[in-house]
Amino acid sequence: MNTNIIFDGLYSATIGYFDRILKNNGIKFKSIHMKHDVNFGGGMPEPKPKYMQELISMIKNGVNSVGFANDGDGDRFGVIDEKGNYVTPNEIIAILLMHLSKNKGYKGSLVKTVGASTLLDIVAEKLNVELIETAVGFKHVGEAMRKYNPIIAGEDSGGLSIQGHIPEKDGILANLLILEAMAYENKKLTELQEDLHKFAGKKFFNDRIDKKLENQEQVSNALDNAEKLKELGNYKVTRINKIDGVKLYFDDGSWILVRPSGTEPLLRIYIECDSTEKIEEFKENIENASIA
Repeated sequence: MNTNIIFDGLYSATIGYFDRILKNNGIKFKSIHMKHDVNFGGGMPEPKPKYMQELISMIKNGVNSVGFANDGDGDRFGVIDEKGNYVTPNEIIAILLMHLSKNKGYKGSLVKTVGASTLLDIVAEKLNVELIETAVGFKHVGEAMRKYNPIIAGEDSGGLSIQGHIPEKDGILANLLILEAMAYENKKLTELQEDLHKFAGKKFFNDRIDKKLENQEQVSNALDNAEKLKELGNYKVTRINKIDGVKLYFDDGSWILVRPSGTEPLLRIYIECDSTEKIEEFKENIENASIA
């Protein structure tokens, strides 16, 4: 398979490491933003579509190209597929769980945060892999890694690690593992995504609302109100999870997670549904409810 790799250094700490690993192994690649800059080129060192537009443009204008980036200190990853689309961390973790189980014979559990996708629950169940869920934050994930020695552990914000590696997120490792999965399967990343969604039998879409409040009392009241909800619009609450904040599961398979930021009077509301249209519907329902 002839894949053109493009590495967006994003002026980050992984420059001189990820690219050197590729060079030392005779792997050809193109690169951009390959210098250390304390101002990160005037942007943000975030491996998200908003800050990877040049990389996305190169991929869309190229042939069979896949893109990789890391955040400023290299512990999180950003991946762009051959169509120029951002591949979510949830998808990456699921693809790598399938790869490590099938191709490398890893045994164990999956550790994920409560804010990560139901996609991971489905894939773990179909692979007969135990699911361990933690509070949001990799310190909780790392603690679970030391306790359970999982196949892979990750969070929806773009951090992961695997069995046999350190119990801390590693963006370089994540990028290399995706290339390894593509090589083992001899498939494009888009094909691995198609395999994933076919295996899971369902796609999920996520969004988040950050609601600034005036004080911690308002945050506490919002959490209390969320816990008391029996329905949201036309969707009925079927289950509540309080590992971190309040997570409400609905009868259609959607969920929302309402949790405080921990550092300021800010409420973070995570949403997952099976369509982008339903995401917007849930946003409207949340605004009309007394959650925030």
